[in-house]
Amino acid sequence: MYKEVELPYKPYVPESLLVLACCLAITALIVMGCFSVLVQIGAVVVCSMSTIALCRLRSRSKTQSIVCVSLIVACALSGGIHQQQFVDTAQALQHVAPSACKYELLSDSTQTRFGWKARALCIYRSAEHPTQTLRAQVWLSSKEPLQYGKVIQLVGRYKKNASDQSGQHNAARGICGTVQVVHVTHTSHQENIRGAVIAGREKLLGRISPDVRASRAILAGCICGYKTGLSSFGISQSLASCGLAHMVAVSGAHLTLVAHILMGCIGKTSLKPAWRMGIVIAVTGLFVVLCGCSASAIRAWLMSITTQTSVLLGRRPYALSALCVCGIAMLMIEPFLVVDLGFLLSVSSVMGLCLFNSYGTYIGKLILPQLSISLPKVVHKCMRVVQPIQESMSSSAVTSCAALVSTLPLVVQIFGKLPLVGPLSNCVIGPLFVLFIMLGVIAAPFLFVPLLGDWLLALLDVLGEGILLLSGWFSRLPLACITLDASSWWLSVIVVAVLVLVALVWPRLSARAVRSCIAGLLCLFVLWFVRVRYFAPPRVVVCDVGQGDAIVFQDGPHALLVDTGPKGAIMQALGRNHVVHLDGILLTHLHDDHIGGMEELSHSIYAQQVFVGNGVKPSISPELEQYIRKITGTDAQELMYGAVISVGRFSLRSVWPHNPADGTHNADSVMLLCTYQDNAYTRPSVTILLTGDAEKDELEHVIQSQDVGKIDVLKVGHHGSEVSLTPSQAQKLMPRYSLISVGAHNKYGHPTHTCLDALSQAGSQVLCTKDYGDLELRPDNSGGFAIMGAHKGGIDD
Repeated sequence: MYKEVELPYKPYVPESLLVLACCLAITALIVMGCFSVLVQIGAVVVCSMSTIALCRLRSRSKTQSIVCVSLIVACALSGGIHQQQFVDTAQALQHVAPSACKYELLSDSTQTRFGWKARALCIYRSAEHPTQTLRAQVWLSSKEPLQYGKVIQLVGRYKKNASDQSGQHNAARGICGTVQVVHVTHTSHQENIRGAVIAGREKLLGRISPDVRASRAILAGCICGYKTGLSSFGISQSLASCGLAHMVAVSGAHLTLVAHILMGCIGKTSLKPAWRMGIVIAVTGLFVVLCGCSASAIRAWLMSITTQTSVLLGRRPYALSALCVCGIAMLMIEPFLVVDLGFLLSVSSVMGLCLFNSYGTYIGKLILPQLSISLPKVVHKCMRVVQPIQESMSSSAVTSCAALVSTLPLVVQIFGKLPLVGPLSNCVIGPLFVLFIMLGVIAAPFLFVPLLGDWLLALLDVLGEGILLLSGWFSRLPLACITLDASSWWLSVIVVAVLVLVALVWPRLSARAVRSCIAGLLCLFVLWFVRVRYFAPPRVVVCDVGQGDAIVFQDGPHALLVDTGPKGAIMQALGRNHVVHLDGILLTHLHDDHIGGMEELSHSIYAQQVFVGNGVKPSISPELEQYIRKITGTDAQELMYGAVISVGRFSLRSVWPHNPADGTHNADSVMLLCTYQDNAYTRPSVTILLTGDAEKDELEHVIQSQDVGKIDVLKVGHHGSEVSLTPSQAQKLMPRYSLISVGAHNKYGHPTHTCLDALSQAGSQVLCTKDYGDLELRPDNSGGFAIMGAHKGGIDD
């Protein structure tokens, strides 16, 4: 017989939740500066009226209504004041020499393509007005990593925020600009309690040595909030791909573990509850400072203080109310937190857990039958042993699903990724991660003890390597993480609407209906996956990856990627084109705009082989070699002149370089002549020449050697630069269509008028990715082909 599943009690939704939502919306309008003052005032009025209506609907007193409206108005005023102060400070900072300021590091350094970047508080005291102090947040960009908590003086160059999207985002975060560090002239420590804690953090990091191995980087990230090692080893991307990024983001989960460990140590003492609470608050506060004072950790700490204070005052603790109070207070103090990703994810995940965790457990019981049968005593004893483990895994699954769904609207819009494997990976790796964090926190004070510290680090290394192994396996599962584009905003709207509906209605569901719905969705998902994985139509896609190259050849179950574009673009390109599998990757040469996506691919996909040009292997950097090994498990294979790669009915023949080259110059680019041969026709349906970054001199050699004659489609070399090809070469090739992979508003002026005129004179129609997005070429059943652009339709031929 099946047990009847009871619907849990509907959680109480406090008025403070609406107040928090209104404060977030209004503050975002103000600090982002997207609308006029009249629109902002109108938003304040609408939010105030909505709050008053809710209070009246719930028969609240006038005092409570006034308090709620006052909080909304106070947040709006605070946002306006801080925004005006930011504008004044940003203008004043342009007239101050960077060498006349002190810089207090507010974060650890993260690695970028141009070096290292860290957030800092710029402090300037004028000699003429010593009582007036200018304080502004800036980015520090340097060739070497900078340590959190240090106070430095430097020689450098200040650059204000640009007018592009990145500059607008910096302004919304309250960051005035970037200081390019030329030379650090002086370094000192803070002379206060925080400085002492940070000094202890440095000693602990020195003992852990997070830059030595990946398992130590995870340990430092979990118990010290040290992110530099995570970015150096590429751990953050691997964990994000399988839905485990929150495990290394110091927030409420870590603080809860620390608090539980501490309460376990002092719980049996004779200390009064007030003293216990004070000790827990003080130690967890030090832990927040130790981990870099992230907004999410501060929010969790304040929420813990609010909850424990309510217990002392004899009131029932309610996490959602504590969350709302802390969130509103933090927005009043620092309005720029409204665009802080960690703060928003932390608030939304805790909100989702408070509201929907019990309902998630209810749905989980509906999915899995709850049997009520009599068991033999031996089996019953075994079940009693296994039951706690099963309950722990079930609780972890429900918690991860609730957090995943509640943060989904933000994740989709900000990251453009949906980790489908997240619930499963949290069930399997989550308990191991919790054990790793708890052991790390307990072991931290003993790491300096001879021998004992080495043994503890060895044990933590084993756990850390296990986490890395499992997370790497999960992240490479087919469709472990789906990449979404900007057009997926509707998914966020649907999720928000469903969550609001569930919170208001709290519906009772049928077990059969839930299981049937899930089974139907799984069947549709499997059918879609089989379709895109094994029955993809023959096509060539020149992906829009900005100023770089990435071209996909696909036919049925076979797929080859030629170049990977610049860093951070390839997975989105593959995702929006539904490419879930690669047989191989070919790198035409070793420039960043052609190999930059290898790091991202190494965390997300397997391939059988990576090809490079003849003679290129000795020039491959250790980092690229590591990415290649992670993708294939072996070294790269050199592609000789005349070699042919088959991708279904596509054949790609190497026509350049004729001799070995090191792959570090445009002239070393592998050139490929691609043909599509349908079995129903004796001649190729389409002939395509891929030139990489090769220019007119190399193209002339290929033409003179008669490796290439007239072609249908030319992928123009070097993004359409002035030296891509000559008019005579265009006349000899006579491509009907010329495709150029180029970034919009690029600083090089590509494609140039010289290149465009040469192609136009040869009667070739030019299509650029900056204008049409992804350019997809498909052979048809009549021996011709069609070229389609993602943005502006396509052209049949």
